[in-house]
Amino acid sequence: MDWALERLSAEDRMVLELVYLEGHSVKEAAALLGWSTANVKVRSFRSRRKLRELLSKRLEHRRSRT
Repeated sequence: MDWALERLSAEDRMVLELVYLEGHSVKEAAALLGWSTANVKVRSFRSRRKLRELLSKRLEHRRSRT
């Protein structure tokens, strides 16, 4: 997981860490980041998608090597 998180932008990583790893609400994350709640929701959705794509590609790559 760390491998994939390191490949995200700093903003993507921050929003995922605040909301999903640290358990902050969207409203709390917005206040901490200085963003609107709508921006936090959109960014977290897109960041999760990027993370899922990175992990899927990594898994496919590992499967193809065996």
